[in-house]
Amino acid sequence: MSTRSHVLILEPTASHTELLDTQVAALQVPEVRCTVFTGEESGWFPRADHTVTHQAFPGMRRDTRKAWLQRVLRYIDDQQVQTVMLNTAHGTFARQLASRLWFRPRVRLVGITHEVNKHLQWGTQRLIDLRMRHHLLLTRSAMEYAAHRLSGRSTWFYAIDHQRPLAPADAAAFQALETQLTGKRVVIVPGIWDRRRRALDALFDALDTYTHPDLQIVMAGNARWDDGPELSRRVRVAPWAAQVIWFEEFLSPGLFSALMLRADALLPLIHPEVAYYNTYPQSKISGAFHLSYASGVPLLLEEQIAGYPDFQGISLPYSTARLGSLLSELCEHPAALSAVRDALQQSPFRIAEGHYARIRSLLLE
Repeated sequence: MSTRSHVLILEPTASHTELLDTQVAALQVPEVRCTVFTGEESGWFPRADHTVTHQAFPGMRRDTRKAWLQRVLRYIDDQQVQTVMLNTAHGTFARQLASRLWFRPRVRLVGITHEVNKHLQWGTQRLIDLRMRHHLLLTRSAMEYAAHRLSGRSTWFYAIDHQRPLAPADAAAFQALETQLTGKRVVIVPGIWDRRRRALDALFDALDTYTHPDLQIVMAGNARWDDGPELSRRVRVAPWAAQVIWFEEFLSPGLFSALMLRADALLPLIHPEVAYYNTYPQSKISGAFHLSYASGVPLLLEEQIAGYPDFQGISLPYSTARLGSLLSELCEHPAALSAVRDALQQSPFRIAEGHYARIRSLLLE
């Protein structure tokens, strides 16, 4: 019988697949066998230098949830899985899996926990938490916040393995983008077009007042979701429309990585009017934070958010009233961004092995 520990990672939807590369990279050690189940919609695939078994299935929906549960339980039993990692935001599925694993006490359940407050407020999440052996949080602030609130042990890690090669099928699309970005100061707004998550109206209001010919905003999310249809109509008729590039689909991993190499700054737009503003560092960290460490691209952050320990040294703070003037100033005087980029490049938290070790500490104890 093999003495290798078998870890099964579950990401049944298209969300948060940016975390998978770092998790899989952490498990590239001889004593671990790694398997990943993803939803087909995610588009995730293993890197060429990673040894991992990967299976993709129809994404998690109400009509596929039972099939997912049966498939996972059968695989756990047949393949002697010792540890299961899953995103606890998949509430009903996570609860059903946690309840079934009460009868498989040898299986360690590790939660990749994005929103700590859900575990404190929602009954479904509390049931999941009772079976969780450990939790992986996405910032140090979140871990400190969760220390006396969640069951089991907790640790934190940054998802710093985002970079993917550009696939041949994406070469033409990137060449067209490169033409538009040449000579520009490129600011990327990551994530979906959702007013609950980012102050998109504030950005467009700022562009109504302040524009600069060298500024190029890239909206990297899918404009067909959430508030995208309404907001994209505003962009289409705006006098600054040519300075905003946007997409009606999610970018492939390789195309997004290539775009990040051209970025001068990331702008997550976490302003006071955003629903998660007051608890953002503890319970609702966006992918922009991890993208910054993965790519070495500075963050532009509202001044209070920028003051949190996780963001100090890797961000340039601004007051919401000055967003437009800040973007214009960065085109004229990019030295401020260069200083933040230099500090970010030298940050000890960009060293991959520290994050890998934290992940393995919960999986292989």
